[in-house]
Amino acid sequence: MKNYTPIFLFIALMLVADRVLLSFVPDTSLSFPNYENFVRTADPKRPWLIVIGSSRGRDGVDEALLNQNLRDAGLPHQGFNLSLGGGGTPSLIYAAMKNASPVFEQFPPGSKIVYVFSNFEMNFVRIEALEQFPVGAELIRQNGYEPPQSWISRFAHVSGFAAFAQARGWKDFPQPMTKVLQQSSERLLIGRRLASCNDAGQYDYRILPINAQAMDALAARFGKDLLVVKAPVGDIQQQDDQRNGVEEIGNAYLRKWGQENAIEVMLDFPERLALSPLSFATNCDHIRREEDKVVLAKAIVGLLK
Repeated sequence: MKNYTPIFLFIALMLVADRVLLSFVPDTSLSFPNYENFVRTADPKRPWLIVIGSSRGRDGVDEALLNQNLRDAGLPHQGFNLSLGGGGTPSLIYAAMKNASPVFEQFPPGSKIVYVFSNFEMNFVRIEALEQFPVGAELIRQNGYEPPQSWISRFAHVSGFAAFAQARGWKDFPQPMTKVLQQSSERLLIGRRLASCNDAGQYDYRILPINAQAMDALAARFGKDLLVVKAPVGDIQQQDDQRNGVEEIGNAYLRKWGQENAIEVMLDFPERLALSPLSFATNCDHIRREEDKVVLAKAIVGLLK
């Protein structure tokens, strides 16, 4: 007579491991605390100075310094940094702002939105993050990039192994849209992308329609109350962007978009800051030094004058 005890024991251990893993995998829903704070504290009786952008804006613009500079300048504005890290693309920024639209409908006179813009973000898309917002899910559907639901996703809420496979650390890293349905394991997209977040935006660089659509929607909503400034980056990143066509294609797009929508685009904003190459972190070119954050906050407030 066969002894099935080892088989049953193995199955039992796998079931226990599955339940334990499920308890450790983070909730795949995303939170946006800066938007939650904005919705909670924005005063419609005062004008707003709102900074949007990717992690270069999120890490470089200190909200406390922004408000301190507003007070020092004698301006009545409330300052908010609504930039999003991890690939804060135009489509994601638009979806998050649209989700807070009841507040933005009260957009006070004299308010200004400063978009700290990185060209390489036009070549990113964040599927899972966009799915958190109704307008984001609609953008995905309209552009034909809604990935088919796999059997793993159907069991992610009850199985630890399935939830781990679906965890956003694996699924939601910003990817070139041309590869979003393939989940390619080729070295360029995995090795280089994880080595530097700047490399991914350079691969097969193009203006993705989903992000261009979002930029047009932002222009239609805010008009001349929206101002776009280029995000400052280090010398090496500038050279890489120029070599890969990111600057040529991205700047041409921005100029045309600004002209068509009568919106000011300041491509020379980084030169005005005159930051040292030491200002930037090696990966992603985030501004890290406090003295440079002071310079950036003061320069953004100066755009109101």
